[in-house]
Amino acid sequence: MREIKFRAMQKPSGMVLDMGYKPIMLFGTGIIKDPVNTWLVSSDPTQAIAFGEKKDIIETETLGQFTGLRDKNNKEIYEGDIIEYQDVKEFGEERMVEIKRHTVKDLLAYINAMNWIPYSGEVIGNIHENPELLKANQ
Repeated sequence: MREIKFRAMQKPSGMVLDMGYKPIMLFGTGIIKDPVNTWLVSSDPTQAIAFGEKKDIIETETLGQFTGLRDKNNKEIYEGDIIEYQDVKEFGEERMVEIKRHTVKDLLAYINAMNWIPYSGEVIGNIHENPELLKANQ
């Protein structure tokens, strides 16, 4: 059974933004929503995010769930991660190796259709903190 975990960027308050603060990635095991805000919560005291404090509100569009997969370095793969992997194509005795980068969403169909082994790829960033990494693929 897959462990349920979430990740999202912290939503900074106005005062924090004025100081040039860069939002951080938060991790948790649950989500609490009201009509205005979404909080990420955890039962792990080292990762606990206090419910109701403005500094712990998350940017909903950055919310991603743990896929249950790990990369070649045993790093957890979350929705929104960018994976770099070798795409190997063989044509008789010729072999072509191409380095590719894709989001997890784009790779899920490829994993099922091509029997791609997720352990051969590596998480190199995510679409929220490192969108420029996908431009190298084009």
